[in-house]
Amino acid sequence: MAKFALAIGSQKSRLAVAVAAVPLLAPKMALFKNDIVPTPSNVLADFTEADFTGYAQQSPVFGAVVIDENGIPVAPASSTFTASGSAITNTVYGMYLLDSTGALVGAARFDSPRGFANLGDFEIVTLLFGLTDATISTAVGP
Repeated sequence: MAKFALAIGSQKSRLAVAVAAVPLLAPKMALFKNDIVPTPSNVLADFTEADFTGYAQQSPVFGAVVIDENGIPVAPASSTFTASGSAITNTVYGMYLLDSTGALVGAARFDSPRGFANLGDFEIVTLLFGLTDATISTAVGP
């Protein structure tokens, strides 16, 4: 799985995200379909949300805290996005995270665009929240 930096505002907000990640109250993961490279200065309106058949924002499932390869405790949070048909197709460039109020927390671009054109196409997105940063890894379906 590839890892990507999650672009979030400042060191202070990074720490706030890391500390709040467990239980970052009712966060939502969403996918964006516009060809943008996220930066810490992005606002929610910069992203065009995916709308492929079967798409919906997802509530990530938080896993047990684990120690990453650098010895840092991280909390994984995963969501699976699956196409339920082919009536509306999208090319998706990345993901963004919203807090419980719908405010943008951060965003990340995938290493390559993902297509959602057929029944069963899916993407598993996993955020790893740590005290120094947040990273994202993905697994691509058929």
